[in-house]
Amino acid sequence: MVHSLNLRGSQQAAQRNILERAMKQQAGGITAFLARRTSEQSSA
Repeated sequence: MVHSLNLRGSQQAAQRNILERAMKQQAGGITAFLARRTSEQSSA
C-alpha cells in the first residue's frame, strides 16, 4: 500500500520536473527569439 503511494508520488514529481524543464526551455527560446529581434532592429 505504502509502496504504491510512494510510486505515485515519484511519478508526479517526475512529471512536474519534466513540465518545469519544458517551461524553462520555452522561456529560454522566447528570450533568445526576442534578443535576436531586438539585435536585428538595432542593427537596421
